[in-house]
Amino acid sequence: MEENLQNQQEQQVDPNKPALYSSNAILFMSIIFASIFGGWMLVQNLRRVGNIQAALSVGIFSILFFILTLVLAMLPAKPIPFIGIGLNYIGGKILADYFLRTLIPGSGLYPKKSVWIPVIVSLLISGIMIAIAAPQLFPAVAK
Repeated sequence: MEENLQNQQEQQVDPNKPALYSSNAILFMSIIFASIFGGWMLVQNLRRVGNIQAALSVGIFSILFFILTLVLAMLPAKPIPFIGIGLNYIGGKILADYFLRTLIPGSGLYPKKSVWIPVIVSLLISGIMIAIAAPQLFPAVAK
């Protein structure tokens, strides 16, 4: 019992550490918007803990995975439903479960950073992208 209490105390969040986006937040943003948004959040985490080299690697991975997702989603003559969401889930899992846990061990012991700003920015960027793409996607509506 005393050992269990000691483990719980060791598992408490350290308020002196920088606030980071959680693995769940990174996964959620990757699925809902795109893995590049989750990647940006992880890059911010890595910069906050001073791991600039890893932030660069994760940023490059996120961009390449985003391009791969776009290519695979547009490649078939008849698009496969939900392929983008599936690929975003895979990208988010790689970011949250592999990169975050590997590059920031004990990331759960850091204070949680609010996701409202990334959500608002993602909504704005997504809205602009949809507005630009709408005439090409729905030519009958654009006329």
